This record gives sequence, structure tokens and C-alpha cells, in this order.
Amino acid sequence: MIFPENAADAMARLALLSKREREVLESVLRRGDVMAASKELFLSVQTVRTHLRNARAKLGVHTTLQAVAVLSMSLAVVSGGRPPGITPHSSLDF
Repeated sequence: MIFPENAADAMARLALLSKREREVLESVLRRGDVMAASKELFLSVQTVRTHLRNARAKLGVHTTLQAVAVLSMSLAVVSGGRPPGITPHSSLDF
């Protein structure tokens, strides 16, 4: 699949995610990496990776960074600006 062209497309794709897949993706967005997300959600790293793999497939993207970008795109529209938890110095370390 192709990366979403606009926020409406991103939001439609996010609707395909399970509640847990979205929680995991949001945690990775907030925390910046899989290990921190696993600790925040009390899940094993492998479980987080499995949820991310499933989310990437549903979103039609190849990388976790692209999946986070889809989430960020939709959150930016909903919040009217920068997604919550993201600062100019945040890094996405995968």
C-alpha cells in the first residue's frame, strides 16, 4: 500500500486498528521506542513488536516510523497542531 496522502486517509486507516494495536502505537509515539512502550504497557517487547507488525500491515506501511507518522498525522488534525507527547527533541529510536 501507499502512505496516506492526507489526514482523512490516515484516520480511515487508523480505524482498522484494534484497541490494543492503537494503544501500543500511541505508546511508541509518546515514549520513543519499543522497550519503553513495553514497560509502560506492562507487555513483553515481543508482544509490542507483534502488535506493531499487525498495525503496520493494517496501515499499509513498511516501518514503525511510518506507522507512527500516520498516527501523528491524524492526531495533529484532531488536536489542531502537534500531537500530544511530542516535543521538538523527541527521537524515535527503533
